[in-house]
Amino acid sequence: MDKQALGERDICTKLITQAMEKAGWDARTEVREEFPPDALRATSGGAI
Repeated sequence: MDKQALGERDICTKLITQAMEKAGWDARTEVREEFPPDALRATSGGAI
């Protein structure tokens, strides 16, 4: 497999997610591949 020809999504799906599953992670319940930034809530613990 030529890793240089893979895009970001391909690398995540083919390499990183598979490695996490081999390490014992459950991809259906413990892994979120992507979700929109507006779904996040940014908080700060101190003064800005």
